[in-house]
Amino acid sequence: KEITLLTKIEEEPGLTTDGLVGRKDVDLTHSSFSFKTKRTTEKLKTSEEKQSVKLEKQDVELYNLYKKLSDAYVVTKDKQNAIAVLEKCIKIKNLSSKRANAYKDIGNIYLDEWDYENAKVYYRKALKNNPRYVDAVYYMGIVEQRSNNWSLAIKYYQKVTRLNPNDED
Repeated sequence: KEITLLTKIEEEPGLTTDGLVGRKDVDLTHSSFSFKTKRTTEKLKTSEEKQSVKLEKQDVELYNLYKKLSDAYVVTKDKQNAIAVLEKCIKIKNLSSKRANAYKDIGNIYLDEWDYENAKVYYRKALKNNPRYVDAVYYMGIVEQRSNNWSLAIKYYQKVTRLNPNDED
């Protein structure tokens, strides 16, 4: 058993048996080896998960800062800079959950400017990112209503009620 195990250890990159053979405090049985390997793997996963959570937290903070900056640009009627900042929100890698919201916000800027075609482009991007995003569906209804496309507007509003049946608004 010990020879087979030592061969397995030596075949693993980065693992050595130096100083282990003959030690009474080191158990080189197969089950012990498996346990130690799993434990190391678990530690690596935990470390990777912690790093991932840390990066996601930083990305959320960055997104929130960009969002506040874009809101400030909207208030000051600087729509182009608001759109540019929201485009940066979209490019944040670890935040696909927030991406649909940024697309919707850009659509809203175009909607406020009566630019329905560009508003539709961004609402569609939001829906492509999250097909069940109620706000984007609702605003698509508004765009179609303002464009006198009543049948499409009704379809979007009906979809809103299907997606969110408990909302009284």
